[in-house]
Amino acid sequence: MRSRCALTLLAAGVVVLMAGCRKPPGARPGAAAAGHDQALPCRYVDITEQAGIHWRHYNGGCGEKYIPESFASGCAFFDYNDDGWLDILLINGMKLGVCEHEPVYSALYLNLGNGTFQDVTQQAGLRVEMYGTGCAAADYDNDGHTDVFVACLGPDHLFHNHGDNTFEEVSKKAGVSDDLWSTSACWFDYDRDGWLDLYVCNYVNWSLKNDAWCGRDNIESYCGPTSYDAVDNVLYHNNGNGTFTDVTAKAGVAGPGGKSLGVAVCDYNDDGWPDLLVANDLTPGFLFRNNGDGTFTEIGMEAGVAFAESGQAKSGMGIDFADYLDDGHLGIIVGQYTGEGLTLFRDEGGGTYFDESAAAGMTEATMDILTFGLFFIDADLDGYKDFLAANGHVLDDITRYESNTSYAQRPQLFHNQRDGTFADIGPRLGGPFKVPIVARGAVHGDIYNNGNAAVLLSTNNGPPHLWRSEGATDHANWLEIKTIGTKSNRDGLGTKITVVANGLTQVDWVRTGSSYLAQSDLRPLFGLGKATRADRVVVRWPSGLEQRFENVPANRIIPIREGEGGLERAVVLVPRCGARRLRWGCGAGSERTWMLPSDDRRVGAAAHLAWTR
Repeated sequence: MRSRCALTLLAAGVVVLMAGCRKPPGARPGAAAAGHDQALPCRYVDITEQAGIHWRHYNGGCGEKYIPESFASGCAFFDYNDDGWLDILLINGMKLGVCEHEPVYSALYLNLGNGTFQDVTQQAGLRVEMYGTGCAAADYDNDGHTDVFVACLGPDHLFHNHGDNTFEEVSKKAGVSDDLWSTSACWFDYDRDGWLDLYVCNYVNWSLKNDAWCGRDNIESYCGPTSYDAVDNVLYHNNGNGTFTDVTAKAGVAGPGGKSLGVAVCDYNDDGWPDLLVANDLTPGFLFRNNGDGTFTEIGMEAGVAFAESGQAKSGMGIDFADYLDDGHLGIIVGQYTGEGLTLFRDEGGGTYFDESAAAGMTEATMDILTFGLFFIDADLDGYKDFLAANGHVLDDITRYESNTSYAQRPQLFHNQRDGTFADIGPRLGGPFKVPIVARGAVHGDIYNNGNAAVLLSTNNGPPHLWRSEGATDHANWLEIKTIGTKSNRDGLGTKITVVANGLTQVDWVRTGSSYLAQSDLRPLFGLGKATRADRVVVRWPSGLEQRFENVPANRIIPIREGEGGLERAVVLVPRCGARRLRWGCGAGSERTWMLPSDDRRVGAAAHLAWTR
């Protein structure tokens, strides 16, 4: 493995070379020799058609090369009707300028619990024409029902969930609609008052009136971000009464000059206060440190995440983070443009990050691709986070200028080699990893409630792709946590979960955001390898309360209600043929029961044995 010199960024923006070079991180406890992934204990199968998903994204174009045409679309996994099964949200655009097109709409697909989905967009009240880009879903009013925010080119939309399988558009009444070009968004409780606040990324100041002409060889093409001025991002504070107040300036998170595309909510210094990571397009990346007093300080340059090791700002798109070596140090991954290569930052201690991309074996493997959505995921449940990259170029005629790249590109799955490096195993997995698509949003979620996290990829001006994960739970065990806040926000967003098992200490946070224009399953999924139980599970809530559970059996979804000390009611009953029920007992008087399908084959009967303490 090649060593590399670290770069640090001074406040004045001057890049200086630090004395000496560092060796890349060595193997951690439990690490195996290179090539340990030869067995490939997981695989993915495209089930879009058989799942009943028949929908297509429309980017609004008709040959005019408007810049927004290249960037969407977003998607999400979330449980909109509170039945215990993840549903699917797909965000659509609309016609732009002189373009003519029949109205198109975003789509909500209900998970029927048997591997198929039903389009319920119209009856749910989401058949609204808008130029949607990204989305974020959470229970902002703590009524037990998940609401949806859609970031748009033009007025944003907030849909309040009534709890009867319908939504109401309330963006103006709630005070969260503007006319900017919004991209990614996230719900989080930045002041820990128990009410979810909303952060919205904005891209550039583009409109039909200021649309610029860009091209090569007198042939019109899409403009880049340098052709337009940046606009500020927005932070809305939840007033606790269904309305929000714009506190962007007061909180210090405007992010001037950002041209923001991706956002991740993290607690980089583990102080219990949620911070914000923002990926920006050809401008320095942001790290907003939460000061714990309602304000933030932007420390991207100080922390080392503003620029890549070259000292240049890259084309930041999707973003995510994880403790991928299980050693207490977070890694941050950012999607980039063709010719830049993915960027992997790693905390080497004290909140100082270094560009590990080349040392991790990622630069060469990603140099010819363009990545939008991406996320960390333990694909084979061995306890170490891998990551998936959703790729696709922005120029539909890129082959005219660059013969070594293409518009549609194959997705990539990078397997964690447990020694600080990753290997692209997509070509060996085959299946959907061999099919080039124009991917944008990318999310993961346990749609079968069996520990095998599915993958959903959205595309630009094309159909989505739903992949079923197979094989991982045949070789490894798992544990999934659903948090239910009482003093903290109802979803438990911001909760830190630590799982100790198989000689490893894994951490994750309950969070929205991450990836690109998208949202994954809110239930953290932990791979336990061969361990049949977790030695310890520690849950630290935003309220400051910490709950500890010992000797927790594997292969189940554990609901944990804030303030309740036992898991005796955290029962998952699944596995007999015929009618059966999934019971998530969350305390006296609040037990919920949902009917499950009679077909056990895709639910994983052995994985859901009832457990009482």
